[in-house]
Amino acid sequence: STIREAIKLFNYLGILKSEPGKGTRVCEQTSISTEVLTWSILLGRIDLFELVELRTIMEERGLRSFADDAASHSARAADTIRLLDREIQAMERAIDAPSLEEMIQADYRFHGIVIGASGVGLFDSIYRTLRAFMHEEMKKSMRANMQDVVQEHRRYLEALQSGDRDRMLAVFAEHIEDVKSDLRRSLDR
Repeated sequence: STIREAIKLFNYLGILKSEPGKGTRVCEQTSISTEVLTWSILLGRIDLFELVELRTIMEERGLRSFADDAASHSARAADTIRLLDREIQAMERAIDAPSLEEMIQADYRFHGIVIGASGVGLFDSIYRTLRAFMHEEMKKSMRANMQDVVQEHRRYLEALQSGDRDRMLAVFAEHIEDVKSDLRRSLDR
């Protein structure tokens, strides 16, 4: 019965998959339940600044991969630019609405696209798992003037369009510092 309970637990976590008549097998790494990560974060009282650091690592990897794609003039880089521009347009529509929630959604998708450029599926999975936490961080760090946020993302996109890796990383670093500063200001209130 101890083994049966362990197998049930591993099935729930997405580590094992049991099928009647076929047996039990080990799942792919990407099948591991994101619920485990979510509960771990919830029980650990996530620090929003640590979340920003995690996002920074994943997004920086995406930027480096994007720069490699751009240097080789790949269609993937052009697609990434097109998708990012579409999210900036969604941010502009959110300002016209006005809708803070739509703004946060577009901001979240924008950064998810950059993270996705890394080609690391686990990063995508972690970012999706952290969605609620990311939304909270974005909400707390969102400036009163959402137009400033759009302009900052435009500068970010222009840096990507330049193809200059150093410029991309510098603009990204400025963006992250602005996020941290806005987050500190929000939490001090």
